[in-house]
Amino acid sequence: MSAPTLKVYRTWDTGLISRILTDPRIYGRMADGASPPAEKFLPAAPDTGSVVYVAAEVDGTAMGLWGFVPRTTHRWEVHVALLPEMWGETARSASVLAAQWLWSNTTCQCLVAHVPSCSPIVRKFAEDMGMAVCGTLPSAYFKHDRFHDLRILCLNRPANS
Repeated sequence: MSAPTLKVYRTWDTGLISRILTDPRIYGRMADGASPPAEKFLPAAPDTGSVVYVAAEVDGTAMGLWGFVPRTTHRWEVHVALLPEMWGETARSASVLAAQWLWSNTTCQCLVAHVPSCSPIVRKFAEDMGMAVCGTLPSAYFKHDRFHDLRILCLNRPANS
């Protein structure tokens, strides 16, 4: 079997953004205790500059989304939503492409992710992508009727990009 064809690109398609972010197979995994039901969730508008959405297509079908949020000119935050069809090696390959897109198209020098301690698979994925834990926010995330720590993971722009 041949490797899937992957493509990442910036998107302003609000239908695509909403479809991926509210997919019932992943919305509950991403939502915290204060999130509305999926049918009432409204993603940040892509044309305001508050978030840059990068979509991933696998063999021509959009299956993943990175929301890159500029917190300062050089420090950006990442939120990732990948449909189950992408999980595994395809997700890793697409994430490498998304990071390359970020370094090539923005001023980001430091990418930051906040990962709840109740999501060890997400933390492992981030670490596999080169992110390292650089701090902890104690009891800063509420889910499943209790508070969890948030791990802060960071990835700096590679020297050659």
